[in-house]
Amino acid sequence: MPRGKKRNPGKNKKRLASRRKEPDIKEWGGYELGQEVWVRMDIYGGIEWAFGSIYEFHPKDKIEPSFSLFDKIRKRYAVGAISKIAKSPPKKWMGKLGSR
Repeated sequence: MPRGKKRNPGKNKKRLASRRKEPDIKEWGGYELGQEVWVRMDIYGGIEWAFGSIYEFHPKDKIEPSFSLFDKIRKRYAVGAISKIAKSPPKKWMGKLGSR
């Protein structure tokens, strides 16, 4: 291949190994990546709780510093505010984790 010319993956695009970007921020506000937390989610006009492990921090969010997690209750990705992390949720939410 001539110098300075980028390789066009074309039909072999799926074969290229993608590298996962390593997050720059390992901890924020006393919480670390991989730590499992309960977070209050004020969505859909009500209060819901999410439980999962932190996999990325977003300290420069427009509203307030937040983080990404995979919600083990609803089986989905979510973003929650760091200020709304709780040590434990209300008792009625504790049973929802094991029932699904």
